[in-house]
Amino acid sequence: MNDKPLEKSVKGIFIFLAIWGAIQIARFIAIPLAMDVVNGKEAEAWMFPAILDTVTAILSFYFIYAIWKKRTFATWVYSFLYLSISILDHIDGAVAASLTPAPALFGGPEREMFGLIVSLLAPAVIDAIALYLLSRKDVRSKFFEIKE
Repeated sequence: MNDKPLEKSVKGIFIFLAIWGAIQIARFIAIPLAMDVVNGKEAEAWMFPAILDTVTAILSFYFIYAIWKKRTFATWVYSFLYLSISILDHIDGAVAASLTPAPALFGGPEREMFGLIVSLLAPAVIDAIALYLLSRKDVRSKFFEIKE
């Protein structure tokens, strides 16, 4: 584990990552969506996004812990994979939204498709920003030794 003290900007990045990870726990809300797909109430296109939402919510607990307490190379890789899975989920949700009516969880068929797609892709942009922040040299150096 890397016990180097954190500069203010890097500490702010870790706070942002932890808060963003905590927000992702709310993605457990997709469990009822998956059940609606299984029961034939919603389009099958929503099953994969519902599963990935649930997986992301589960992975969030370790993500938050690891960002604060276990900064190693493995944590850095885990963080990249976690955020990549999240981005994939948001993109898949946007594709499902473009092909099928919105599920009741997202406002039902009355919901405007464009607004739903934007609301699904906006978190993907935040995930991409988090990936960029993780790739900064000053942040990476807190996870593993960077040789010059």
